Amino acid sequence: MSFAALIIDDHPMFRDALTGVIKILHAGAMVTAASSAEEGLRLIREGAEPDLVLMDLRLPGMSGTAAIRVLKGANKALPIVIVSAADDPQEAQAAVQAGASGLVLKSTPASDMVAALRTILAGEVHVPAAWRPPHHHSAGEQPPTGAAPSVDDDGTGHLTLRQIEVLTLMAQGASNKAIAARLDLTEKTVKAHLTRVFKFLGVVNRTQAVLAAQRAGLVAKADALP
Repeated sequence: MSFAALIIDDHPMFRDALTGVIKILHAGAMVTAASSAEEGLRLIREGAEPDLVLMDLRLPGMSGTAAIRVLKGANKALPIVIVSAADDPQEAQAAVQAGASGLVLKSTPASDMVAALRTILAGEVHVPAAWRPPHHHSAGEQPPTGAAPSVDDDGTGHLTLRQIEVLTLMAQGASNKAIAARLDLTEKTVKAHLTRVFKFLGVVNRTQAVLAAQRAGLVAKADALP
């Protein structure tokens, strides 16, 4: 059976190292790499269908936690594993609440990392001891105050991948016409997506939307497009 993995990390050497881990896990695996959450989401939007995503939390642009929500919105069954050099329990908690299937420290030996990935692919959640928060929230508990909004594709309380793309371009200063050209959409469709984005973020204009999206970690501050 074919196996595909997507690695999202901004360090080329570590992407190569994780590719080696995946090849140990599945000798014939097809591995795709991205240097940012936005690039990884674009690859999926363009047709990539990974069976597993390995992702750093601290990425340039969209935060790792926000990216988890978007990825899980597109495919709730997709296993997402956070691979990070940090050992912050709060980050671990936020990642699991966002939908991560497991967490692995970058210092983990390759053999142990492979074992952890096998555990996760078997349907279990793997969190190393250093990342375990002192208190866990059960399914019925509310996430901490100030948590980023949920992102999904059900068209009600969530955002789709396409809406995230529109939001990202808008945050970069692109006009509706430019967004339409870049994404091969009509301007009417772009306006419809922005209406949905504004409603989701609870704002009424582009400036408010960008600020709200930055606070939620959905987009990063960026220079205007040429």
